[in-house]
This record gives sequence, C-alpha cells and structure tokens, in this order.
Amino acid sequence: MPVALCFTAPDLKFPKRHAPDIVELWSKHSGVDVSDMTVTLIPSELQLGKSYAVIGQLNLPSIWSAVNITALQLGLVQALVDGLAIDESQVLVMTSLVESGLVVESGQEVKW
Repeated sequence: MPVALCFTAPDLKFPKRHAPDIVELWSKHSGVDVSDMTVTLIPSELQLGKSYAVIGQLNLPSIWSAVNITALQLGLVQALVDGLAIDESQVLVMTSLVESGLVVESGQEVKW
C-alpha cells in the first residue's frame, strides 16, 4: 500500500493524456511490486517560498522495513525525475508511516 500524493509546481506542464507511467517507473526503481502502488499527481495553483517542481507525501504501512522505506523513497524520487524530466534537486519527498488500523479501504479497516 505505498501511496504517494505529489503536488506539481504551477510551471511544470505535461499533457495528462501522455503522462508517463510514474507507478511503473517507481516499481522499477524501488524493486517493489507495482500491484499495490498508487501515485496521484496534483497540479498546484500557487507555490510560495522555496520552490520545487514536485513535493511528494509518501504514506507507507508501519510494517515496512527501513531498507524497504529507503528503496521506496529513493525509487519515487527517481521515478519522478525520469518520468517528468526534472532534476532530483527539484523533488522533495516526505514520508509518513501509517499504523495498523488507520487505513480504511472498501469500507473496512485495514490491519497488518
């Protein structure tokens, strides 16, 4: 259940119908199966302060090992760099670990 919400800078333009498959790239770069990964790209209207092409919020179940967390974080950055043709200095990813029972999917609490 790796879920990434990625806010894109107002000046980062890419045709939505030709958007690269960021999920496939993320899977390739992280070594994690694509079946449960989700990436949502959200165009922002305005960005103030220090600017980034993409600011990502990565949510992971707390059962992932430190090695897997690192692979998923770095893999997401590389997928965004490759897929959106931006420099890695333009990507910020912040990771949050989600505890068992704090996810609801299909109307049911998910526990691990």
